[in-house]
Parts: sequence; C-alpha cells; structure tokens
Amino acid sequence: MADAPKPNPPAEDEMHWGITYLREDIQDLRSAVRAMHDRMDTLTQSVSRSIGQFVCWSCVRHASSQPSME
Repeated sequence: MADAPKPNPPAEDEMHWGITYLREDIQDLRSAVRAMHDRMDTLTQSVSRSIGQFVCWSCVRHASSQPSME
C-alpha cells in the first residue's frame, strides 16, 4: 500500500496569524473567566448577607416568642 502524501506545512505568515488569533482567543477566555469569578464573588457575598439577615431576624422572632423564665 502506498503512503498518503503528507500535507505541506503552512507558511510562516499563515502560522503567525493563526497564533495571533489563538492568543486573542485565550485572552478573551481569561477575561470571561475573570468576569465570571467576579460575578460569583458578588453573588456569594449577596447570598451570605441575605442568609445572615434571615438568621438574625429568625433569632429575634424566636427569642421574642419564648416565654420569660422569671
């Protein structure tokens, strides 16, 4: 069986543009991941504050509904 002919390697100019596009794509992905982390941090802080307020309000309601032991 004859071996299939090997494709010619791309010219340097073509590789340069390909690498440039890949680098830009990687930078875009890194930026998107950074933005996602920022949104997740903001969401986590917001949820933590909401849970803290709920727990504090529940404690106040629970304590005020308990009969005093006097």
